[in-house]
Amino acid sequence: MLETSMMNQTNTSPNASSERELIVLVGDSTVTGKSRDKDQAGWGWALQQWTTDDIEVINTAVGGRSSRSFRSEGRWDDALKLTPDWIFIQFGHNDQKGKGPERESAPETDYRDHLRRYIQEAREHGAQPILVTPVCRRTYSVDGTLRDSLAPYAESVRIVAQEMQVPHIDLHNYSLNQLAQITDKEAIQRFSPEGTTDRTHFSLSASRIVAQWVLNLLEVEVPELASHFIRPNEVLNQE
Repeated sequence: MLETSMMNQTNTSPNASSERELIVLVGDSTVTGKSRDKDQAGWGWALQQWTTDDIEVINTAVGGRSSRSFRSEGRWDDALKLTPDWIFIQFGHNDQKGKGPERESAPETDYRDHLRRYIQEAREHGAQPILVTPVCRRTYSVDGTLRDSLAPYAESVRIVAQEMQVPHIDLHNYSLNQLAQITDKEAIQRFSPEGTTDRTHFSLSASRIVAQWVLNLLEVEVPELASHFIRPNEVLNQE
């Protein structure tokens, strides 16, 4: 499914205060901000709304981008110029075969090399990288089981994270487990943008659910960073 371009949140200026830590989000449309004209947003949109006063989140994720094209278009350089303290990196959906040579990366080779380079360059710029495995697509087989086309990319993230000693948020495995507990019909009702049967992107309300998953995992992997976020009660009640 072709990822559509998304409009990022308006908060895109460099971190103005030396006392505030800055997180920069890098990724595709499952991460990015609210769509201009429809009920659609990535999990980064919700995450930005839950920060405390001592941290800022800038979302540079853009729909349709892969670990290859985000760099080739100069977007990674722009993210580094923001001088972040932390960089969340999630790719995979558009690295898959069939997305075209300007985006594709094989999970066991090029994709891993791209992640390694992102990590190295983030560190060179004084930022702490955090890898995020790609959130699972909501595609079910006839027998009702969830199909998992992104597993090789998720496994590569885990391998590179261990190899280069960086934290990783296993959003793929977490989302797989959550979605396996519901039906295809329920997944459309709870997660798809209004009026669609989209099995990749999220409605605004679903963006909050997935951002909640990210924070659940962050509380385990990087608890000192998770403490900078406060989820509203109505979101907590959905757990």
